[in-house]
Amino acid sequence: MKSYRFKILIENKPAVLVRILSLIAARNYNINYLLNQKTKDPTISEVIIDIEGKKIILEQMRKQFSRIINVIKVHDIEEI
Repeated sequence: MKSYRFKILIENKPAVLVRILSLIAARNYNINYLLNQKTKDPTISEVIIDIEGKKIILEQMRKQFSRIINVIKVHDIEEI
């Protein structure tokens, strides 16, 4: 299995990160790396997540991340 890194811009509101992490946990995947930081705009946070798994499942997860209401944008940073 390969490792994939996502950069997700989210609204800086309670429980948004929990929804993202719950989606990952529901698929029974482990997070290798997680970074949550503020951006220049205090209403937006940036989340970087590195997950190891099958490419097809991670592509489905990326689509599901973007469907979460408080997610602004999802980027694939790289395939490691």
